[in-house]
Amino acid sequence: MGTSAEQVRPPEPTLVRLSEVPAPVVEDFYVRILQATFPPDELEPLESLQESLGETGDGLLALDADGGVVGGLVHEHYVDGAVQLLAYLAVDPAGRAHGLGSRLVREAVTTTTATLVLGEIEDPRSWPVTPTSDPPARLRFWDRNGSRLLPLPYVQPALRPVLRRVRDLLLIALPSRGDDTAETVPGPLVAAFLREYFAASEGRADPADPDLARLLAACDVERLPLWSLDRLDVVG
Repeated sequence: MGTSAEQVRPPEPTLVRLSEVPAPVVEDFYVRILQATFPPDELEPLESLQESLGETGDGLLALDADGGVVGGLVHEHYVDGAVQLLAYLAVDPAGRAHGLGSRLVREAVTTTTATLVLGEIEDPRSWPVTPTSDPPARLRFWDRNGSRLLPLPYVQPALRPVLRRVRDLLLIALPSRGDDTAETVPGPLVAAFLREYFAASEGRADPADPDLARLLAACDVERLPLWSLDRLDVVG
């Protein structure tokens, strides 16, 4: 009687710091995975990413048994390290649905020294599903990973002069160091992040700018509430 061969599960990818891999590996991750996942207006230049590593930013890469990049996460630090922005999370399409994205997020939020961990995602009410992007699925992913919604009319600053600001995004908060019990975050800290983010991205942060002014006005409270990701009505 014949027997079927037992399916062997490939080993889990190894996670390494983005700042500790050679420049060609960072470039491969950027060109092959990040550029295939994010539209141009949402993606900072490769040169800016490489220059920030070890200074104002870092991240994690997932490498398979052959050393190939199968996914990664990029984070940036603001307000003297008190705020960490998870700027990019992407997994090679062939490696999705195996928990790698969640593993990258868990590693990032449980090892951070930041007080507040933030992320940006596309509002599924405004962004369509495409062959390379599924905003409703991303919303469900971040919900499973403990993210909460900040009630802000969020706009991403232009990441370089030739690009546009990105509208119809959501700003989310993740459980820093694994603490998923927080119901609020400090309004002044979020405001300080926004000023620094706009200044770093666009060269200045003008409080009279209509987009930034609306954001800062919404943060002008001692504590900002955190909402479930199914309460998109709180952001308008």
